[in-house]
Amino acid sequence: MKALILSAGKCSRLMPLTSTKHKCLIDIYDSTKIIDIELENLKKCGINDVIIVTGHFGFKIKEYVEKKFPEFNVIYVENKDYASTNCIYSLWLAREYLDDDIIYMTGDIIMDISVLQEILKAKDENIIFVNKELELPEKDFKARIQDGVVKKISEDVFGPDASFCLPLIKLSKKVVSNWLEKADELIKDGKVDVYETEALNGILEEIQLKPIYLTDFAMEVDDHKDLAIARARLTENKRRKHQSVLKN
Repeated sequence: MKALILSAGKCSRLMPLTSTKHKCLIDIYDSTKIIDIELENLKKCGINDVIIVTGHFGFKIKEYVEKKFPEFNVIYVENKDYASTNCIYSLWLAREYLDDDIIYMTGDIIMDISVLQEILKAKDENIIFVNKELELPEKDFKARIQDGVVKKISEDVFGPDASFCLPLIKLSKKVVSNWLEKADELIKDGKVDVYETEALNGILEEIQLKPIYLTDFAMEVDDHKDLAIARARLTENKRRKHQSVLKN
């Protein structure tokens, strides 16, 4: 299994912090960065083959990962057109390396290790993280789920059959191939500025993408409000662990 991490975007909602680096290199707590959390979790789960698609200050991501995580087998794919394209184009650029089952995530997701562990050990081959206990966000991704299967993933999904989800997905090699074929069709139609989920939505009738319902901590860091929430949560987690050690 390989991991695919898309870290190419402009990160404009986190300016000025992202005026000199990509948001995956922002410190969350104690000099721990978003990319640290993602790669440490992958390492603990035994995944060392990683494809990272870069764009905005991509050279800094590469320098940091090569120094901090030399044990990983990392392929870097550069999206030179990151300022005018979206995730679907970054996915498409990495297509020649996506020849295995994958764990897919964007480069702004922080999560408890338990989230990734549960996704990996789930018996279903194709699953997406869903937390149906959270209030539906106005702009972030939601999944429409009917009869236990995901029917659509979009920001504009609402209603009783919609639940909060993240671009944190496990896919089989066969489904990855189907996903890339659909992405290729959209790219050839000039749709380079849409989300990768548009291509995934195009094959949901052909595959069985199941939700995995989890409530352990996982979130995207898109803006300053998200960053504050993430920092507070992880700082509190560290405090609790420290107190637990002292008690024992």
